[in-house]
Amino acid sequence: MSTHAFRTLSFRPVRTVLAALAALAVVATLAGCGGAGATASAALTTSGAWARPGPVGGETAAYLVIANAAGTADTLISATSPDADSVGLHQTMTDASGMTGMQPMTGIDIPAGGSVTLEPGGTHLMVMGLAKDLAAGGTLDLELHFKNAGTVTVKAPVKQP
Repeated sequence: MSTHAFRTLSFRPVRTVLAALAALAVVATLAGCGGAGATASAALTTSGAWARPGPVGGETAAYLVIANAAGTADTLISATSPDADSVGLHQTMTDASGMTGMQPMTGIDIPAGGSVTLEPGGTHLMVMGLAKDLAAGGTLDLELHFKNAGTVTVKAPVKQP
C-alpha cells in the first residue's frame, strides 16, 4: 500500500465522523429554534396579498393565497394587525332567499400539500377599526396566527379591486 493510499484511508473515517457531527449540530440547532412549529412555518407560504382602501376608524378586507407544502394540515386560527383594532376571519355567504352577508369563522383549514385562496366574495380577512387611512399604494401589515406553524407576517399592498 502506498503512503498516499494510507493517508486517504486514514482520513476518510475522520471526515465522515466530522460531517456526521456537523449535520447533527445543524439538526439540533434547528430543533432548538422552534421544534415542529419551525418546520411547519417554513412550509407555509403566502402570495398575492392585497387589501382594499379604507378610512381611519373604518373597515377593509384583505385577501391572499396560503399554500402549505408540509405533509400535515394546519389551521389559520386568527389574524392581527398593528394597523387595526381587530382582524376577523370571515366568509361571504348567500342564504336560500338570495341574501348575502358575512359570517365569522373560527378557523381556516390549510390542507397538507394544498392551498386556500382568500378572495372577494368568499373567505377573507375582515380588518376593523383602522388606525390609519389605507390608500392605494400603501401597505397593510398583517400577522397570521396558525395552529401549528405559529405566526407568519404579511405585507399586503393596498389597491383598488
